[in-house]
Amino acid sequence: RKGSEPCVHLRTKTSRAKMRSLRYSEFALHVMIGCTVLLPLSRGEPTCPTNTVDRSRDRVQPFEMDGQLAALEWVGSEDKVIYALSSSGKLYRSGNYGHTWVDEIAEKKLKGADDEEFDIHSRHAVQRILFHRGRPREIFFVGTNGKHWVTLDEGISYIQPCGDERRGEKCIQHPGGSNALMTNPFMKLHPTQKDYILAMVRRDACFGNAKDLCADDLFVSRDFGLSWSNLTENAKGRIAGFVDFSWADEGEGDNKMTILATVFRNREDLNKRRYNDWDKNVDLVRTEDFFESVVEDHTLMCGNAFRVMPARGGETCAGKRKTGEMCAAKVFAAVTADCDRSTEDYSTRHVQLRVSHDLGRSWHPVCFPVNLEDNAYSVLDMTAETAFICVDHDEEDRLEASAPVGNVYASDATLRMFGLAQKRTFRPHAFAVDFDRVKAIPGTFLSNQVSEDAMEDPALRSGQTTFEDYVQTRISFSEGASWEPLPAPATDSQGRPVRCHGLQPCHLHLHGPSSWGKWRQDKWFPSFYTHASAPGVVLAVGSVGTYLESTTEAVNTYLSRDGGQTWREVRKKPHIYEFGDHGGIVLLAEHASSGATDEIWFSRDYGECWEGPIMLSQEVMIENIRVEPNSKSHVFIAHGSKTDYRGNMGTFMATIDLKHILEPQHYPDCKMGDYEYWSPTTTHCLMGKNVTMERRKRESRCFNGYSYEQRQMGELEPCACTFHQDVMCEYGFERQLTTTSYDEVEACVPAGSQEEAFANCYLDVGDVDYRETGERLVNGDKCVSPDNVLKPLPPGSHGRHYPGGEAGTSKAGMSGGMAFLTTIMVLVTFGAGLYVAWTRFGLDTLVPEETKEQARETWESVRAFVEQHLDMDGLRYARMRQNFEPLAPGAGASGSELADPTTPGSWA
Repeated sequence: RKGSEPCVHLRTKTSRAKMRSLRYSEFALHVMIGCTVLLPLSRGEPTCPTNTVDRSRDRVQPFEMDGQLAALEWVGSEDKVIYALSSSGKLYRSGNYGHTWVDEIAEKKLKGADDEEFDIHSRHAVQRILFHRGRPREIFFVGTNGKHWVTLDEGISYIQPCGDERRGEKCIQHPGGSNALMTNPFMKLHPTQKDYILAMVRRDACFGNAKDLCADDLFVSRDFGLSWSNLTENAKGRIAGFVDFSWADEGEGDNKMTILATVFRNREDLNKRRYNDWDKNVDLVRTEDFFESVVEDHTLMCGNAFRVMPARGGETCAGKRKTGEMCAAKVFAAVTADCDRSTEDYSTRHVQLRVSHDLGRSWHPVCFPVNLEDNAYSVLDMTAETAFICVDHDEEDRLEASAPVGNVYASDATLRMFGLAQKRTFRPHAFAVDFDRVKAIPGTFLSNQVSEDAMEDPALRSGQTTFEDYVQTRISFSEGASWEPLPAPATDSQGRPVRCHGLQPCHLHLHGPSSWGKWRQDKWFPSFYTHASAPGVVLAVGSVGTYLESTTEAVNTYLSRDGGQTWREVRKKPHIYEFGDHGGIVLLAEHASSGATDEIWFSRDYGECWEGPIMLSQEVMIENIRVEPNSKSHVFIAHGSKTDYRGNMGTFMATIDLKHILEPQHYPDCKMGDYEYWSPTTTHCLMGKNVTMERRKRESRCFNGYSYEQRQMGELEPCACTFHQDVMCEYGFERQLTTTSYDEVEACVPAGSQEEAFANCYLDVGDVDYRETGERLVNGDKCVSPDNVLKPLPPGSHGRHYPGGEAGTSKAGMSGGMAFLTTIMVLVTFGAGLYVAWTRFGLDTLVPEETKEQARETWESVRAFVEQHLDMDGLRYARMRQNFEPLAPGAGASGSELADPTTPGSWA
């Protein structure tokens, strides 16, 4: 309890004369008694609102749909229109915030979608929904069997597929050849240019036409699908087939039609392709004229996989090159370490990591402080200054090699040298890494890691326990420079003291993105969750103890209101949650992992009081709660499964409109006096800056309203530098805590042989700034007086590192191509499970946007393999665009600036 306030208040009531007359012990006793007496009176339990729900209204009636929910997208200028896509290809539309729904296919609005051929060849009529947040009225519905639909007016009318249109009407063409029933295109809208779409389609030769080689062609539409041009034909023999592609929008003032693609550049390379390893025959090319010409100087030989990474904050390249600044958008690429095509061994297990600051015009090697031979890596987060990459190393010890972990590395400002940020980060599968930024709070991350004690435990080596039994949660307030455990709450949600039953250490541990993506329902828990609209508020499911528990009976629901500094248990059992009204409302219900429920609760004071319950008309298994992507609305949609009296499962959506449910007197609009300025830390300092922001007062249970905009504080004074908060260990160094008889001292010490760390790092002279002392400020940190905390450089040193060596022969950044083989095996084994998880449990909210895209692509690849009987060639191409970097910018990534802006739900 916050007992300091009544104690201070007591002192103001004690006369100075009396205080002088009291001996110290008497005064201390006086204060203790005063605190004991006044604390319950002055603080006590909060007075929570009662009877706020309008009981005269009927219980909320869930809407039953055909098939599991595959996608839920808010479109239109005011998020009034919502589309729900089912796993069976049914498309439902609501024009009133989800209060009523219309089956667009049953109403014959999508012509051709109810043809019998959909039942024969595919379970999907509509497969994906594509639109821009900047143009939400214009929506492209990707179908199967060569049929696609477009609306330009939020679904009031539709442009039909060619062959189903009325005479004289426009129609949507299918990119590709005559085998439309067998080809499902993978499409990407241009991030800024209206009407431009890229689509990669399997060519006819893959389905029995022996006149050509089997490969993928890339098409472009300049009119939102009315017509398509084949870019393979545009290349006039310079490209034999495509592997992956991406728009590379450079912002205003630059060529907006830049495309990056991995390709086979001739038929000979295409004939020598390899399916399971990294392939020397694949190159990464760049074009500004739709491959009418390919600039050889911009070709990255043996570039197998890549990802365009716009920096967090929405910066573009506009005007930056004029001043010599780095462009905000970066590209990471994996290049085979051996690019000699004169040998007959065309595949390799190792690659190098490269980075481009100018969207593929030039490339630079990336250095890690160890000689990497890795299984996989993931780009976790990207800002204007720093990238975080998780590397799954290939350890020699069999047990360590099997551990579901990776090391997280943080880059310097050039994105070329990566220093160790965290060891043993929990990474149980390729779809999610337990590493996430706390939105709106600078420099703050939550992460799960496997305890270093796990490897020494005989129970693990004997198989009595698993790595999952040793997971612990850590938080960083310094952009990954230092990590610390989460403090356990003092009491539980029922006011009882939290006891760890003698377990030490006793901390709070939380389930992360990997728990939300597990295949078994009994371990399917919501991830820790933040949103930019609710600064400082973190919701999570977890447990208190030495390690994270993974049974329904052992986990509860927790909330932090100060960005993870302190925590409280808010509900027993695992719950699913969502923010609304710009973070002013938290809605939650028991998650499906703990059984069926007909109750939904809400809080308007950041979890201090829970109001309700809002009653559903029947008990259901609630798997997720959704709201429009910016969390502005007071209208939520809960969805999941329901069981009838015969045990048959069905799918439901239930719309929760708080303004309709609450009594009118209980939802006043907020006024100026209902807001306060606050800081997530007691020192107000994060990343060297005085962090102060506006939020609604806790006791003001008013509505912010849809149009509310958070007021920003003016320029504040920077903070003095501290080692713990502002110093990052340099490349080749790691943080170490040394305990002395007086204190615990942090220091950056060599992580291994410095000679080995630099032996495999080849950079151009003068490329990077490097401090031989092993210490530097965190990228983007604005603290003052850094010389007070950083070790001084040796005499005569300017801190500049000039590594030698011959570029292109480095082993730094190598990664095992067996990741492709492993992932393909997992793809076939777990494909069906992935699809069920995706559709049943709403794997499209509490996971990163790129992870969502990866799951969609993975399922599409599996379905193509199983239903269309393609050979491994089909799997190979699909996996090339999935395996490289499953991005994890944040759970609830509807506001993620890392996500593809053309992906539904990705832009705030």
